[in-house]
Amino acid sequence: MMLFPPTMDIEILTKYSADHVNAAMCMWEHVAFRLRDSTWHDFFESNGTAGVRTALIECAPICETFYLVAAENDALDGVTYDWDFVPWFVDNCLSVSHAAGITCTATTEKILQCRKELT
Repeated sequence: MMLFPPTMDIEILTKYSADHVNAAMCMWEHVAFRLRDSTWHDFFESNGTAGVRTALIECAPICETFYLVAAENDALDGVTYDWDFVPWFVDNCLSVSHAAGITCTATTEKILQCRKELT
Protein backbone atom coordinates (compact mmCIF):
# COMPACT_ATOMS: atom_id res chain seq x y z
CA MET A 1 0.00 0.00 0.00
CA MET A 2 1.39 3.39 -1.02
CA LEU A 3 0.70 6.17 1.48
CA PHE A 4 1.92 9.04 -0.67
CA PRO A 5 3.25 9.47 -4.19
CA PRO A 6 6.88 8.29 -4.43
CA THR A 7 7.89 11.62 -5.96
CA MET A 8 6.67 13.61 -2.95
CA ASP A 9 9.47 15.31 -1.06
CA ILE A 10 9.65 13.89 2.48
CA GLU A 11 10.77 17.32 3.78
CA ILE A 12 7.31 18.68 2.97
CA LEU A 13 5.79 16.08 5.28
CA THR A 14 8.02 17.08 8.19
CA LYS A 15 8.21 20.85 7.67
CA TYR A 16 5.31 21.67 9.97
CA SER A 17 4.67 20.52 13.53
CA ALA A 18 1.33 19.36 14.88
CA ASP A 19 0.95 22.82 16.46
CA HIS A 20 1.48 24.44 13.06
CA VAL A 21 -1.18 22.21 11.50
CA ASN A 22 -3.55 23.09 14.34
CA ALA A 23 -2.89 26.80 13.80
CA ALA A 24 -3.52 26.43 10.07
CA MET A 25 -6.79 24.59 10.68
CA CYS A 26 -7.94 27.29 13.11
CA MET A 27 -6.99 30.01 10.61
CA TRP A 28 -8.79 28.18 7.80
CA GLU A 29 -11.92 27.86 9.94
CA HIS A 30 -11.94 31.60 10.59
CA VAL A 31 -11.20 32.47 6.96
CA ALA A 32 -14.02 30.17 5.83
CA PHE A 33 -16.38 32.31 7.92
CA ARG A 34 -14.89 35.44 6.34
CA LEU A 35 -15.24 34.39 2.68
CA ARG A 36 -18.05 36.88 2.17
CA ASP A 37 -15.53 39.62 2.99
CA SER A 38 -14.50 40.93 -0.41
CA THR A 39 -10.76 40.72 0.29
CA TRP A 40 -10.81 37.07 1.33
CA HIS A 41 -13.40 36.25 -1.34
CA ASP A 42 -11.21 37.68 -4.11
CA PHE A 43 -8.15 35.82 -2.83
CA PHE A 44 -10.18 32.61 -2.59
CA GLU A 45 -11.57 33.04 -6.11
CA SER A 46 -8.06 33.53 -7.49
CA ASN A 47 -6.36 30.72 -5.56
CA GLY A 48 -9.05 28.19 -4.67
CA THR A 49 -9.36 26.18 -1.49
CA ALA A 50 -5.99 24.48 -1.87
CA GLY A 51 -4.21 27.78 -2.53
CA VAL A 52 -5.73 29.45 0.52
CA ARG A 53 -4.95 26.48 2.74
CA THR A 54 -1.36 26.39 1.47
CA ALA A 55 -0.94 30.10 2.15
CA LEU A 56 -2.35 29.66 5.66
CA ILE A 57 -0.10 26.72 6.55
CA GLU A 58 2.83 28.91 5.56
CA CYS A 59 1.58 31.53 8.05
CA ALA A 60 1.04 28.96 10.80
CA PRO A 61 4.57 29.03 12.28
CA ILE A 62 4.29 32.81 12.62
CA CYS A 63 0.89 32.53 14.30
CA GLU A 64 2.18 29.87 16.69
CA THR A 65 5.33 31.86 17.51
CA PHE A 66 3.38 35.01 18.30
CA TYR A 67 0.94 32.99 20.41
CA LEU A 68 3.88 31.71 22.45
CA VAL A 69 5.29 35.23 22.80
CA ALA A 70 1.93 36.50 24.04
CA ALA A 71 1.54 33.56 26.43
CA GLU A 72 5.03 34.06 27.88
CA ASN A 73 4.24 37.72 28.51
CA ASP A 74 0.89 37.05 30.22
CA ALA A 75 -1.01 38.71 27.39
CA LEU A 76 -3.48 35.84 27.02
CA ASP A 77 -5.10 35.41 30.43
CA GLY A 78 -8.64 34.24 29.72
CA VAL A 79 -8.13 34.20 25.94
CA THR A 80 -8.76 30.93 24.10
CA TYR A 81 -6.46 29.93 21.28
CA ASP A 82 -8.88 28.73 18.61
CA TRP A 83 -11.87 31.01 19.25
CA ASP A 84 -10.13 34.21 20.33
CA PHE A 85 -6.42 34.46 19.53
CA VAL A 86 -6.34 32.91 16.05
CA PRO A 87 -9.32 34.90 14.68
CA TRP A 88 -7.79 38.06 16.18
CA PHE A 89 -4.45 37.17 14.56
CA VAL A 90 -6.07 36.61 11.15
CA ASP A 91 -8.05 39.86 11.32
CA ASN A 92 -5.31 42.06 12.77
CA CYS A 93 -2.00 40.55 11.69
CA LEU A 94 -2.56 39.13 8.22
CA SER A 95 -2.95 41.26 5.13
CA VAL A 96 -4.48 39.59 2.10
CA SER A 97 -4.51 40.86 -1.46
CA HIS A 98 -5.10 39.33 -4.85
CA ALA A 99 -1.67 40.40 -6.10
CA ALA A 100 0.56 39.96 -3.04
CA GLY A 101 -1.11 36.99 -1.37
CA ILE A 102 -1.05 36.78 2.42
CA THR A 103 1.53 38.75 4.36
CA CYS A 104 2.01 38.99 8.11
CA THR A 105 1.95 42.50 9.55
CA ALA A 106 2.31 41.45 13.18
CA THR A 107 4.79 43.00 15.54
CA THR A 108 5.59 41.92 19.06
CA GLU A 109 4.03 45.13 20.39
CA LYS A 110 0.82 44.45 18.48
CA ILE A 111 0.66 40.87 19.74
CA LEU A 112 1.09 41.99 23.35
CA GLN A 113 -1.95 44.24 22.94
CA CYS A 114 -4.24 41.39 21.90
CA ARG A 115 -5.63 40.73 25.38
CA LYS A 116 -6.68 44.38 25.74
CA GLU A 117 -8.48 44.15 22.41
CA LEU A 118 -10.07 40.77 23.12
CA THR A 119 -11.33 41.38 26.66
